[in-house]
Amino acid sequence: MKHQYLKSTRRMFGKHFVRLLSIAAIFLVTVSLVSGLGDVVNNIYHSINTSYHEDNIHDFLIRSTNNNIADIKKVEDKLSELKDDLGIDRIEEYYSYDIPHPTNPKYSTRYIYFNKEKNDIDRLEIIEGRLPTGPNEVAVERVTKDFNNRHIGDVIDLPYGGLTVVGVVKNPTMIALSKEPSDYFTEEEPNYLNDVFYLDSSVYSYSVIAPTLEITLKNRDNLYAFDDNYKNVIDIAKSRIELVAKGFASEDVAILTLYECYSLYSLHEVSDKVGVLAISFIAFFLLIAALVVYSSMSRLLDEDRPSIATLKTLGYSNFAITSRYTLYVLLAGLTGAAISIAPSAFVNRIILNAFSIQYAMKEVALPLVGGFYFILASVLIAITLILTFVKASRVAKQKPVELLTHKAPKVGKKVFLEYIKPIWNKLSFKYKSTVRNIFLFKSRLIMTLLSIIGSTMLVFASLSLLDKSFVLEGFSSVRIISIVLIIFSGALAALVIYNLTNINVSERTREIATLMVLGYRNNETTGYIYREIYILAVIGAIIGLPLGVVFVQAVFNYVYIGGVEDTNWWSYIITPIVTLIFAFIATLLLRRKIVKTDMNESLKVLE
Repeated sequence: MKHQYLKSTRRMFGKHFVRLLSIAAIFLVTVSLVSGLGDVVNNIYHSINTSYHEDNIHDFLIRSTNNNIADIKKVEDKLSELKDDLGIDRIEEYYSYDIPHPTNPKYSTRYIYFNKEKNDIDRLEIIEGRLPTGPNEVAVERVTKDFNNRHIGDVIDLPYGGLTVVGVVKNPTMIALSKEPSDYFTEEEPNYLNDVFYLDSSVYSYSVIAPTLEITLKNRDNLYAFDDNYKNVIDIAKSRIELVAKGFASEDVAILTLYECYSLYSLHEVSDKVGVLAISFIAFFLLIAALVVYSSMSRLLDEDRPSIATLKTLGYSNFAITSRYTLYVLLAGLTGAAISIAPSAFVNRIILNAFSIQYAMKEVALPLVGGFYFILASVLIAITLILTFVKASRVAKQKPVELLTHKAPKVGKKVFLEYIKPIWNKLSFKYKSTVRNIFLFKSRLIMTLLSIIGSTMLVFASLSLLDKSFVLEGFSSVRIISIVLIIFSGALAALVIYNLTNINVSERTREIATLMVLGYRNNETTGYIYREIYILAVIGAIIGLPLGVVFVQAVFNYVYIGGVEDTNWWSYIITPIVTLIFAFIATLLLRRKIVKTDMNESLKVLE
C-alpha cells in the first residue's frame, strides 16, 4: 500500500509538472517584487541609522537667531552644568556662516571653521586628500549636482585670499545630491548651497560669529534614528532643553532637532512613502497570486478525482490524501521562493541605486535578502497551503463512488444578453456560444475577472507612479521603482491570464475534441477559446481602469504625493493595451495545447 501511494504521488507530480512550474512562476514574480521593494525601506533605515551612530550625528542644534554670542555662551554653560540631569552626552561648538551668491540669489556659499580637536559630533568623512592643518589651505564638500566641481590642488579665491584645496570631504548631515538648503530662507523659497568650505579654526578667525551648539544624547546605542521611540525621546529632551535655554537667553534661540536636518529627514520621508506604496502593491500581488494558485489547485483536484478514489479504496486516510496536494503546493512555493532570491536582491539593488541618484547614503553591508523576503514568502506559502488543504479536504471527504462518477455537464442557462433581442438575434451562432460559455461557470468567471481587474489596476498604478516621478521635486528615484513595478505587473498579468486560460482549456478537452470531429480547423477551434479570453480581458480592463484610478487617488493622497491629476492621458490608453497584449501572449502559448488535443482520449470521457 505504501508503494502504491508513493507511485501514485510520483505520477501525480509528473503529470502536473508544467502546472507546478506555472505556480512556482507565480511565487517567483510575486516574491521577487514585493520582497525586493519592501526590503529597500529597511535597508535605507539601516543606512541612516548606521550613519547616525558611526558618524555621531547630532540630536540637537542650538543657535542664536540674532547672532548673540553672549546668549549662546550662557546657554552652553548652563546645559553643561545640567548635562546629567538633561540626559546630554556631549556638547560641541560649531562655527559657520553663509554668504549669498553674488549673481544668483538662490544659492549661497557656506564657510565652516573646522577644529580637529573638537570634531566628535557630525564627523566628516575624508573622501580624498586630508583636512586643512594650516594657512592657505581649505577642504571642500564633495561634488554634487549643485556643489561646484572642486579638486585637490585647485586654488580658490576666498575672502582670506587664494586658498589651495587639500581635501574633499562628506558631511553626514548634507547628503542631498541636489538642492541642499542653506540655514537661511527667503519668504518664497529656500536658499540652496553651491559650495561648502572647511577652514582650520586655529588659523582663521570666527570671533564675531555666535557658535552653534551641537548636542548628542546619552544611551545612543539604544536609539534608532526617526523611529517612534526616538521621536518620543527627542520631544521630551527638547522640552527640557527649551526651559533651560529660555531661562538664560535674553533673546530667542532656535532649537533644531534631527527632524529639521533636511537631507537625512527627506531621505527618511521619501523611503516612508515608498514603504506605503510597497504595502499597497504587496496586498494586490498577494491577493492575485493566491487566487490564481487556488484556481490551479482546484482544477488539479478535479482532474485527480479517480486517483483519489483509488487511494480511498486502498484505505488511505483523508489526511494522507490531502497531504500530497499540500506537498505539491509547498514544493511549488519553495521552488518559486528559492529562485526568487536572486531577482529579489536584484530589484533591491536597483531601487537602492535609484535612491543613490538623489542621496549620498552611507554604504552598509547588506544581506542577499532581508527579513521582508522571508516574511512575504512565508505568508504567501502559508495562504496557498491553507487554501489547498481546505479544498483538498472537501474532495477527500467524498466517497469513492462519488469521486469515480464523472461530474455531469453544467446545465446552460439564459444569459442577460438573450433578453435584449435586437442585439442577441444579430449575433452569429459562434458568438452566442461564446457568450453562454463565459457565463456558464460563474466561479471561473469571477476568478478570471478579479485577477485581470487586479492586474489592470497594478499596471495603471505603476504608470501613474511613473508620471508622478516626473512631476514631483526630489522623487526621481521613484522613476526606477515605477519601471520595475510595470515590468512585474505585466509579468504577473501574463501569468494570471495564462494559468486561468490553461485551466479553462483543461476543463474543456471533450468540447474541443468534439469541435475537431465536426470538422473545425485549427484556427476555428482556437478562436472558439480565444474569443472568451479576449472578451474577459476587455471587460477586466474596462472595470480595472476606473478602479485603478480610485486606488491611485487613495494611495497617493495618503502618502501626500498628489492624485491622478498628474497622470498623463496616454496612461489611460496604454493600460488596457498592456492587458490585451498579455492576453494575446497567453493565447499564443496555449495554441499548441489546444490543437494537439487527443480526440480519441478526450471523447472517451463519460459525462
